[in-house]
Amino acid sequence: MVKLSVMYLDMQNKRRGMDIETAANFGEMLGGLAILFTLIFGARQIKQWNETVKINSARDVANHLSSPSIQYAIVLLVNVIGDDMTFEDYESLSRKDKDSINAFLFGLNTHGILVAKGILSLELVSLFYQQFTIGLSKRLRRLVELVSINAKNKMGVEKVEKMDPLQYMIWLLDKMDDLPLFKAPE
Repeated sequence: MVKLSVMYLDMQNKRRGMDIETAANFGEMLGGLAILFTLIFGARQIKQWNETVKINSARDVANHLSSPSIQYAIVLLVNVIGDDMTFEDYESLSRKDKDSINAFLFGLNTHGILVAKGILSLELVSLFYQQFTIGLSKRLRRLVELVSINAKNKMGVEKVEKMDPLQYMIWLLDKMDDLPLFKAPE
């Protein structure tokens, strides 16, 4: 009788051991699934965050270009400023004209910095600016020369030559010139 009870207890322990082992395997499987779902959710969140950053970046570029001061600068670039503008011509512009031109140039330079650092995409910035820079690139480059001359006159040659102003804008213009022309969807 004692022998029979020991055999019965052994069978019960084996069953419990099997149940504990099955439960442990089941728990590991659930833990693995939880990790997998967490990774999928995290990847989805990262994708949504990247889309939000792109939307906000596009909005920032669009807001810059929709500013009345920037639009006025574009009008000046088209109608007043020539490809061969002299420093005297630049100096004779009104303060309002110079402020608008400077806002446009420094905004374009800022966007060049953001593209160079990978914060904005070249394609996004080009979608907004290429329509202006195709015909105005030479004038913009001339304005950079004039702004540099003005800075050298006001601050001194040594200070300005350490870091030429608006070099990211020139870099951005070069990059946009290398791109094919973007066309509106049909």
